[in-house]
Amino acid sequence: MVGISPDSPARAGILAHFARARGRTGESDPPMSTEAIGQSFQDIVCQEVQSRRPREGLRAAFATVAREMGITVRRVRACWHHEVRSVAAAEWDAARRVQRRRLEADQARIAAQLAAIEGRLASLRCDL
Repeated sequence: MVGISPDSPARAGILAHFARARGRTGESDPPMSTEAIGQSFQDIVCQEVQSRRPREGLRAAFATVAREMGITVRRVRACWHHEVRSVAAAEWDAARRVQRRRLEADQARIAAQLAAIEGRLASLRCDL
C-alpha cells in the first residue's frame, strides 16, 4: 500500500478529498494536515481496539478491528504502537465509518439505559 508523504505532490489531492468527505470545500475552512489525519486515524483504531480488548483480548481485538476496517492486522498493530506515517483515503473513510457505527451503538445502549432508569424513577414516584 502506498501512502501520501508530507512532501508528495499528491498531498494536495488527498487533503482535498478529506475536505470534501467532511463537507468542507471553502477556502475559509482549511483541511486537516496529513500529520493530523494520521494521528486521528491511529487514535480511532486504538479506541476500537480498546473497546474490544476486555471482551476479546488484545490479539483477537486486533483481528476484529482489521476485519471491520478492511486493513491488515499488522496495520492495526502499527496504529496501536503509533508507527503509522501515512494514511490512504480509503483507510480514513473506513475508520470513520467504523467509529460512527460504534458511537451510534453506544448512543442507543445509553438511551435504553436512560429509559429504564426513567421508568424506575417514575414507578418510585408513584409509590411515594
